[in-house]
Amino acid sequence: MKKIIIAGAVILILIAAVWVDLKLFSQPESTDNGGSGILPFDSGVEGVITLGPTCPVMRQGDDSCADKPYATNIQVIAIGSPNSSPFATVISDKQGKYKIMLPPGEYALQAVGGTVMPRCETKDITIEPAKVIEVNLSCDTGIR
Repeated sequence: MKKIIIAGAVILILIAAVWVDLKLFSQPESTDNGGSGILPFDSGVEGVITLGPTCPVMRQGDDSCADKPYATNIQVIAIGSPNSSPFATVISDKQGKYKIMLPPGEYALQAVGGTVMPRCETKDITIEPAKVIEVNLSCDTGIR
């Protein structure tokens, strides 16, 4: 009997945890069509993350020192939100390309570099309904 009670309690805790997780991490509904919109969003941002400079001295016409694609995490933070944690995250691929669909609003977009270098820029963006905007980000290697 004691095992059944413990098993039941564990199941209830797991159900509660899943419900809380869904509530905490669910995306907000779109307000553009009377609040009836749900995922997937038809708006967002895409672009390429680059890393440079890649050589201490760049010579004219030498493409081997051109900025390189950078595979890293990109954080999207809702501007004006009381929550300072990222609204969403995405990982750029080996070519540095990324795409993330978002509801309309204002966001800060930041590629995440290393602890010291590379240092990546942050850009404020505005997402409009039914549009995917292009925003390219760069990360500074510190090579001079």
